[in-house]
Amino acid sequence: MTEILERELSRRKFLAGSVAGLSLAVPAWFANEAKAEEAELEFVRQQPKGPNDQINIAVIGPGGSKGGAQKSETTEEATE
Repeated sequence: MTEILERELSRRKFLAGSVAGLSLAVPAWFANEAKAEEAELEFVRQQPKGPNDQINIAVIGPGGSKGGAQKSETTEEATE
């Protein structure tokens, strides 16, 4: 314990040591995260697709009353 107190550690030395340690740890962490993400994507690709995996969209009444979208197209052709 007294050895730690006797050793002078300035802020500059502390920051230099911390940055050096992080520069070694971050690439290893990043590589592990990339491998885990790749394994997860491969697992998801291998899963069979179920009927609830597809999104269907339906529109009710887009033409208004009595097919107004179709009606307006035919009247424009007749007036031109």
